Amino acid sequence: SETVNKVSIIARQEFQTTVKRLSYIILTFSLPVLVILGMLVYYGITQWAGEKPPTERPNIGYVDNTGLFNEYTNNSAVNFAAYVADDEAKHELLNGNISEYFIIPDDYLENGRIFRYTTKREIEPPSSLNLIEDFLIANLISDNVSSNILTRVENPLYTQSFRLDKDSGEIIPPESDASGYVMTYVFGLLFLMSLFFASGYLLQGVAEEKENRLIEILLSSVSAKQLLTGKVLGLGAAGLLQISVWLVTIIVFAVAFAADSLAFTTSENIALIVVMNVVAAPSALCFGWI
Repeated sequence: SETVNKVSIIARQEFQTTVKRLSYIILTFSLPVLVILGMLVYYGITQWAGEKPPTERPNIGYVDNTGLFNEYTNNSAVNFAAYVADDEAKHELLNGNISEYFIIPDDYLENGRIFRYTTKREIEPPSSLNLIEDFLIANLISDNVSSNILTRVENPLYTQSFRLDKDSGEIIPPESDASGYVMTYVFGLLFLMSLFFASGYLLQGVAEEKENRLIEILLSSVSAKQLLTGKVLGLGAAGLLQISVWLVTIIVFAVAFAADSLAFTTSENIALIVVMNVVAAPSALCFGWI
C-alpha cells in the first residue's frame, strides 16, 4: 500500500544516511579494532616476556623450645628450617636467607601462643600463617593419627555444590562463576550503547532536518506516524547492525580465547542477548524521539 511504501522509503533513507556517517563507522568498528589490538599486545608481551621461572618456595625459620616440633619440617609449599637459638634465626632473617621466623615457647601447649618475626610491613595477616598452622598441626598429631587423617585435618573439605531444578529435582549443569556476571554486563553494556547511540543518531538527524526545513517538506507529504515509523525502522536497523558487529566480535573472542571459562557462549545465552538487543534498539529510538 501507499503507507507501507512511504514508510519503507523513509526507513531506507534513514538507514543509508546513518551507516554512512563517520561517527557511526568509527563506533561500529572501534570494538573489533580494540580487541585485535589488545590480542596483539597480549601476545607481544607474552612472547617478549617468555616463560616465567618456577616460583621458589619460601624459607621460614623456627625456634622450638618445647622439643615437640622436630618432624614434617618441609612440605610442598614452604621450607621450614630449625634453629637452636633466637639470635641464629634473627641473623638468617636479616641476611635474607629466610623470609620470616617464629619462636615456639615452652608454654605453647598451655596457651597456643607463638612469636613471629619478619622484616616486612604487613597490612593484613599473610598467607604464611596458614602454612605455620599446618606445620604445628602436623607435628602435634602426627604420632597419633594416620597420614590420611592428618591430610584431612589440614584440609578438611573440598566443597562441590550442586543446584537442583525445582520441578524435576535433577541436577542443573554447573556454570562458571563469571558467566552470570559477564552475561549481565554484556547485555547491559550493549543495551546502554544502543540506547545512547541510536538516540543520538535520531536527535542529530531531526536537528539537521529542522535546520534545513526538510521536516516541513516531509510532514507535508507523509503523516507524523509514518515519519516516526520509518525513522524507528531505519535507525533501528542501523543500530542492530552496529550491535551485531559488536556481538559477533565478543562471541568470536570468547569462543576463541575464553570458551573454557565463560559459559555465556552457549547457544541459549547468545540467543537471549540477541533477542534482548533486537528489542533494545527500537525501544531506544522511541525513548529518544519522545
